Amino acid sequence: MDLDDYYLKAYSNIASSGSFGLVSKWQHKQMETYPASLKLSGQRVLEVGAGEGQHIHFVDKASWNEYVQTDLRPPLDPTLRNGSWLPDSIEASDLPFPDDSFDRLVSTCVLAHTDDPRSTLREWRRVVRKNGILTIYLPSESSLLLSLLRHFGPKQARLNAGFDPRIIYLDHRYNYRYLKTSIELEFRDCTIKTRRFPLLLPWWLGLWEIVQIKI
Repeated sequence: MDLDDYYLKAYSNIASSGSFGLVSKWQHKQMETYPASLKLSGQRVLEVGAGEGQHIHFVDKASWNEYVQTDLRPPLDPTLRNGSWLPDSIEASDLPFPDDSFDRLVSTCVLAHTDDPRSTLREWRRVVRKNGILTIYLPSESSLLLSLLRHFGPKQARLNAGFDPRIIYLDHRYNYRYLKTSIELEFRDCTIKTRRFPLLLPWWLGLWEIVQIKI
């Protein structure tokens, strides 16, 4: 199974349609409504792994002066390029920016795909200024609720697109507990706030967690 082929031909349509699409929109919205300290102005923002530019539509336009997006597979369609895009393929663990370049870094479901999450987190920290913020979305891999959603949600859509529905498990390389621990260790001297969805449920029954880190 070719992951590059899947992301090129099927992923964006699956992620924006049906029940999975509704959950995806909820996820993007919640990243911007929690916590309230994100509502600043004049920020220079970097989104790593921006896909086809889905998340920028949920970010308050008054909060940023520049919104830079990077991805391993940047969109070919120029109509999808809201904000500023780097057209080259950019690894999340090797960003082409000087130290302290951004006021905020946004990551929507990227860390679980990387080869080395801890080195990736160190790279993200490098480019964020003191008192800057990182907003990281973590899937609750492999919780009961998330497993059910994947099984009954986009499974048929993947089949319809000609892909084995198990392909997603080839690219989510790390579980929630590993990623959360990595964040806590790499940013142990920073302020970390988290919110899990649905609220009040343990991670093994949840869907995702939003992590905000203040450098």
